[in-house]
Amino acid sequence: MKRNIIVVLMILCFLLTGCQSGKEKEQKTANVETAQRTSFPESYQYTGERVVMNIETIEPGEAYFINGTAMSFKLDGKSIGRMFMPEDGTNVLDEERRWILSEEMVDDAHNEIFMWGDISFSYTTYQTNKLADSIRETKDGWDYNLPVYKEKKEFSFGTAEEALEEIIIFLEKAGIQLGENYKADIFYLDYETLREQERYYDAFGNVVEAEQPHEWSEADNAYLFYIHQTYCELEDYHHNRTAGSGVAEDFNSQITVIYNAEGIVNIHVGHLSTYTMGSTQEELLDFETIADKVSEYFDYMLGDSTYEIDSAQLVCKFEEQDSNEIQKIIPVWSFHVTETMEDGSEWHYEKWFHAVTGECIN
Repeated sequence: MKRNIIVVLMILCFLLTGCQSGKEKEQKTANVETAQRTSFPESYQYTGERVVMNIETIEPGEAYFINGTAMSFKLDGKSIGRMFMPEDGTNVLDEERRWILSEEMVDDAHNEIFMWGDISFSYTTYQTNKLADSIRETKDGWDYNLPVYKEKKEFSFGTAEEALEEIIIFLEKAGIQLGENYKADIFYLDYETLREQERYYDAFGNVVEAEQPHEWSEADNAYLFYIHQTYCELEDYHHNRTAGSGVAEDFNSQITVIYNAEGIVNIHVGHLSTYTMGSTQEELLDFETIADKVSEYFDYMLGDSTYEIDSAQLVCKFEEQDSNEIQKIIPVWSFHVTETMEDGSEWHYEKWFHAVTGECIN
């Protein structure tokens, strides 16, 4: 009889444990419609011995995250190239080098160039080459100037919204279906500001006077789009367009487009992903906890440097970048840091912290 009681108790215990596990699992299971969002403050200030946070805007204001994976999206580069430069006798295709070059030359340069790889392509025109002398994209550069192009303007050939619609239609024809999972940052390149921002540099990075500065006119008016893929409404920054680790800056978007009166005159596409969303929601730490993790991290740094943090953005990236085709996606906070050394020199960089664990990951 005693043995039967023990067996009954064991069965009851198993059933109760099973019910509890099911309940816990139900609490963690979610989809986009049922996901619980975590809210963040609009701004944040903190002053410590070595760390000062003066963050005027925290992006986004709220967020959720559901586990998921991503795979690289392969592109049919040659076919896309022919959308820009058709086989009409005005250009030369080199399949081995994977490029198409226009036969028309301007100042000893090809008027149009299309290049492609398995996961990327770029199309450039001579007309847009001079923009490089007026646009400085990286925040760690002393001459960073993207904000001067942020003021909304409308050019005679159409609105930015109309231009973006045309770009999305082109991408769909190229086999790139973004759906609603993207965010576009828009900059307004009016010719007068381009003229004002034109700079030339010598081999040592010093500004020098140009012998022949560019001529600017309304024909140079253009919209600059940085189009980011998103997962759980968070911008994906798993790659970097330049050397080094990824940074959460506009220029690291998967798609960059310059659009003017002639349409798309410059486009770079690469590192697109196809996402697979899981069913388990991961709990995001509140911002106060994340901020504590950040201040603790810098407090334990060696040396006597001080650190000022002026921006915070929640984004997503791959957990690792290796040879595996399927990559796990994680949510991370990107903080822009200005480190002031003992000698007064400054170093600008980003630090990323895992939004679920609080761990520094770069």
